[in-house]
Amino acid sequence: MSDKQQPQSKPKLLFVDDEPGIRLTLPKILELHGFEVAVCASVAEALRRINEQRYDVLLADLNIGEPGDGFTIISAMRRSQPHAATIMLTGFPAFEVALEAIRKQVDDYIVKPADIGQLIQTINERLNRVPREKTPPLKRVAHVLDDSRSKVVDYWLQLVNEDPELAALPLSNGERAAEVSREINRLVVILERHPSDLPKDAVEAAMALGRKRFEQGYSVPAMINEVRLLRRAVYRLLEESLLKIEISYLVPEMVAISDYLDASVKVAVESYLSSAQSKVG
Repeated sequence: MSDKQQPQSKPKLLFVDDEPGIRLTLPKILELHGFEVAVCASVAEALRRINEQRYDVLLADLNIGEPGDGFTIISAMRRSQPHAATIMLTGFPAFEVALEAIRKQVDDYIVKPADIGQLIQTINERLNRVPREKTPPLKRVAHVLDDSRSKVVDYWLQLVNEDPELAALPLSNGERAAEVSREINRLVVILERHPSDLPKDAVEAAMALGRKRFEQGYSVPAMINEVRLLRRAVYRLLEESLLKIEISYLVPEMVAISDYLDASVKVAVESYLSSAQSKVG
């Protein structure tokens, strides 16, 4: 065959979906359109395949076993095989807005039930595109928070100064900023270590804050509101930084943030009430 043109190899496509029906039908259609298709039904199987075989295209359902599992597979493919086109299938048209926000992690998406003509066209367009520019590595929530803590402080101060009760308390912006910056430091450590309980230093800090807030004339609702506004400031930063965040960490670390703030304010309020009781006694 030295004087003959070598046959062109078929593009390799990894298809991941937990619905048995679509796993039986769609791969056969894709093969008829010139693709060599490997099929997986679970995240674990897909991750193994990504580590073992090179692919040109990943086509993954958004929800595989658990909601949002498709993001884990997309992220793994982007890390291991950045050349591969990544396309997501979703059964939720209303989710399109959220998907638009993470387009740098997903090359494209198709809403179920998939129009076969549109799907094939989308895959071929992605295969024929110039390779994507190399994007900065994605970060965990903890690292985004660590890198942009000054933004969180600014957002929080703005919210506090707009709250009549909190703004009326005799604290300068400098004092407030120093306190919340220390709280963000502890939060970053919590996110990196994932302890099962509130660490000793965080408990001691919350107790000291409760006593301090009592001396400063806070009410218990004001203390709780202050923490609520910090949560809002952190979530605002995460919303603005969505394209920088490793999606598989987003929800677990947001839960960890909420758990830490809830546990911390609980300890602070208990310390506040103990100080109040001691004064009365």
